[in-house]
Amino acid sequence: MHKYSVFWIKEEFHYNYFYKPDILYRFLNEYVNNSIPSKYLDSQFNYITHTISYNSLLEHLRQYHNYQININASSNRMDCNIGDKSLNIYIKRRNLVIESNSVEEVDTLVFQPLKNISSSFFVIELGTTNSGWITPVKKEVLL
Repeated sequence: MHKYSVFWIKEEFHYNYFYKPDILYRFLNEYVNNSIPSKYLDSQFNYITHTISYNSLLEHLRQYHNYQININASSNRMDCNIGDKSLNIYIKRRNLVIESNSVEEVDTLVFQPLKNISSSFFVIELGTTNSGWITPVKKEVLL
């Protein structure tokens, strides 16, 4: 089972930390795994991340998949499937936790739709040190 935590990083920090994902990983990993509440960590986390709207995410997933995705939604969870692909999304205020049997399922069902919203989503594969941006920054052509 693959588990991912997804954060929507504000553009300013996406731009400034795009080439420093290790720093962002350490901070977010510490925040997620910190069992002792910390006002300092909370304020920093809230400062660099966007809130993720449950209803907006639900509607965006449905629209992206042309309403062919089946989503069983509850207060903070979505069970999603299309054909033989399925996964679970747990929605927190400022991040998502996704459980799936394969990377391909997560990419097809969630990452591709998120790329349409913004390129500033940061993903951590829980239980590993794998992390990175959902999509690379577009290269600019200098004339």
